[in-house]
Amino acid sequence: MATKTRVRSDLLTYVDREPTALWTLASLAAAAALVAARFHFASWAVLGMALIATLFTFGVLWAITLYPRTYLGSRWASTAFMVALFLLCDSIGQVGFQIQWRRSFEVNGAWKDFTDRGNAWRVRIPAKWQPFELYTPATGTVIFKPTRLTPAIEFSVTRHPRTKDQDLSAAVEAYYLNLPKSTDTKILAGAPFDYAPGLDAYRMVHQDPQQALVLRQENVFLFHGDDLYMLTVTAVPAWFNRFPADLDRFIRSLRFTA
Repeated sequence: MATKTRVRSDLLTYVDREPTALWTLASLAAAAALVAARFHFASWAVLGMALIATLFTFGVLWAITLYPRTYLGSRWASTAFMVALFLLCDSIGQVGFQIQWRRSFEVNGAWKDFTDRGNAWRVRIPAKWQPFELYTPATGTVIFKPTRLTPAIEFSVTRHPRTKDQDLSAAVEAYYLNLPKSTDTKILAGAPFDYAPGLDAYRMVHQDPQQALVLRQENVFLFHGDDLYMLTVTAVPAWFNRFPADLDRFIRSLRFTA
């Protein structure tokens, strides 16, 4: 009997409260903040925020359903919950997509050093990737690829002898003039690049939409001693959009050991 009296007293307490829409406004604010986070934070962070927002907006909607005279704004609360639930599903898909891509291309967070002892330089590459070395009497290129060979992504370092009195802008211009390209080749970026102290660098990004497999290429040119070095990332455009930190890690990793 005491339990029934306590439950009835709790219900009457909720009924006697002043009607409020504050919790509905809070759920709408949570949904709006989640929408903004979708465009400014990484997928893992959005997933966590979406989970919290979904639970919160569901709690508000549940309370409104139980006490419609006390908590107002059921339609708006339903909208907030649906937005949060949609973004939760979207973030789960984004995270799953990233995991699948990382497994397919073996970019799983583990990296290793590759050292070219003949030319005294080293770079960092994904731990499971393999080097393919191509040398001529004057130049040398080392291409790094996943063990599951794919044209969709690769890194490379190329060394050319520096011509007499050649500056960096002339080297970049010579590269572009000799670049196999179509009339639709687009230069997406081109500017001096902030590299390691004491090294002047220039960054160029280009893409040819007429290729059967559209690839974007980012090149960083820099001089060291009597040589011109070019670091290159070649990948489908989605890689540049989804994993810029991984690509930048390779681009910025070149160090000279002598």
